[in-house]
Amino acid sequence: MPPTSSPGAHNSSSSLWSPATPRHHMPSIGEMRRLSAGRRLGTTLCAMVLMAAPLTACSSDDQGKHSATSQTTASSDSPLASAQGFILTQQDLEKVKSDAGAVAKIRQASSKLGNYTPHAVAELNLPDHYTSTGTDEESDQGSQDLARDANAAYVKALSYLVTGNTDDAGQAQRVLDEWATTLQNVGTVQGKNALNFNGPYLLAAATWVRGVGGWDDSTFAAFTRDQLVPNAELTHPNNHGQWGILLVASSGIFLNDLSLVTRARTQWLKAVPQEIAPDGTLPTEMTRSSTSDYHGGPTKGQRGIAYTHYALLPMSVAAQIFDVASNPVWDSDGGQRMGKALGVVAGWVNDPKSFPYYASNDGKLPDLHNDGYFALLLRHYPNAIAQQVLEQSAPEGDRFWLATLFPVER
Repeated sequence: MPPTSSPGAHNSSSSLWSPATPRHHMPSIGEMRRLSAGRRLGTTLCAMVLMAAPLTACSSDDQGKHSATSQTTASSDSPLASAQGFILTQQDLEKVKSDAGAVAKIRQASSKLGNYTPHAVAELNLPDHYTSTGTDEESDQGSQDLARDANAAYVKALSYLVTGNTDDAGQAQRVLDEWATTLQNVGTVQGKNALNFNGPYLLAAATWVRGVGGWDDSTFAAFTRDQLVPNAELTHPNNHGQWGILLVASSGIFLNDLSLVTRARTQWLKAVPQEIAPDGTLPTEMTRSSTSDYHGGPTKGQRGIAYTHYALLPMSVAAQIFDVASNPVWDSDGGQRMGKALGVVAGWVNDPKSFPYYASNDGKLPDLHNDGYFALLLRHYPNAIAQQVLEQSAPEGDRFWLATLFPVER
């Protein structure tokens, strides 16, 4: 189960689920990882080729620490060389590093995690998240473990990014390697969901800590190709599809695979206008209930704002990735609809009583303030109400730290 702040159960129509990409006559996962490890580069590369690395030049001592980087490293003439900050341009990163408050907040979050121990599982055979009466919390431990570890890897990698603390990078790498070597089977739709909802955080972390301390990322690269990409729910019609797009885009950035980024962008341009109506609402999200009667029953619409957030979040982050990769989508039809949706959902958050399903749910609307992505969208679609919302109430469930990385200009 995704955390409470991250709604994510499957749609009631099982026919909408896309099977994993078939891999006929392919080696096993273990064989693929061994092959990938055998092909890794033995040359010494300076981690400064990654835009996201600390900005000091590499000394001769530093170069020794960054040997054994894998073939996924983007060279300076790669089409994706500018995208190695993931969602951060060089200018964005410099701005965050110059903000003492932001750096202290990130460092504190990393320190709070301590010397982090991963909780990887061998199988993600998870039952459906929603039941006829609510949610199945007890049977969802694997999803919770993955979410917790993905959060930790992201925070540790982000802390390394802004402070240069290589111990943080090493802890993030340990989480990534643990999942890459432990997870062997994704046996249910809900297990696939868990990968889609949490994989992008792992991939951001992997991109940011690539090459640090001589980390050999070939095992995680094989895991990305063998598990993450094939399980991406790229063509699903609701928020799952948006997370699938983000997962493929994130995989492409980490793997330095332009074809994956292009595939994700093409699907984004198609899917976002289908998800967001001309009036800025997301019809497949705003009626979501809190039971397995996904769009009906006595709680119809109770999670409508939560799921609207949960679709707009991956849309926004994917759009930022495409922008950093020098192929923006902000002015496309989908981009303009995202701007419209920002205004609609900001209005609901600012005045929950204006939401169509407020009264029928006695005002109980979970995850109302999971709106950290407003900070990212406001850079492209100015909206006074959305800005007011962020200024008046700190976002909840901001797992990408968007409100910290892209602070609203007052």
